[in-house]
Amino acid sequence: MHFRTLGHKRNENTLDCKLIKYRTNDKSINKLEIATYLRANKKHWKNTDLDKIFGYKDTAAHWFRLDNGFSLPKVDDWFKLKKILKFDDTYDNLMNQYVLVPDRQEQISKLGFKSVQILPKHRYVYFTKNKKYYMKKLKYTPEPYPKGDNKRYDASYQPTTQIKLL
Repeated sequence: MHFRTLGHKRNENTLDCKLIKYRTNDKSINKLEIATYLRANKKHWKNTDLDKIFGYKDTAAHWFRLDNGFSLPKVDDWFKLKKILKFDDTYDNLMNQYVLVPDRQEQISKLGFKSVQILPKHRYVYFTKNKKYYMKKLKYTPEPYPKGDNKRYDASYQPTTQIKLL
């Protein structure tokens, strides 16, 4: 089954899976603004202490990062974090816009899917100059041309032809 088909099943919840909260406006949230707000209210709390409270391993640290490693807390985690850090409701409306969607992992297990690795496409490169230099710079390991065995076809076949039209 194609992954897009799974998306349709997810929207319809035909498999009767548990519903989870999915934030609808993730792309429009200014993550740097949220991270600086959380950092300002973090006070004495350590990331490892927050991870223990939430039952995560190395997740809370991502809520306070200012680089590309930043991640938003889940909708339910936002309220729990608000109680712990005692910050105001400045971003509550922004952080709590969600819809209920079926749990993807539960759907995958109910359908009995397994992950299949899709092999990369073949890329053919021929260097005309500085071959040794560019071969060292390649990101992928060079592999032999994936040509199979030559096949011999029978070319002696003579089709029957119609001599008269009418």
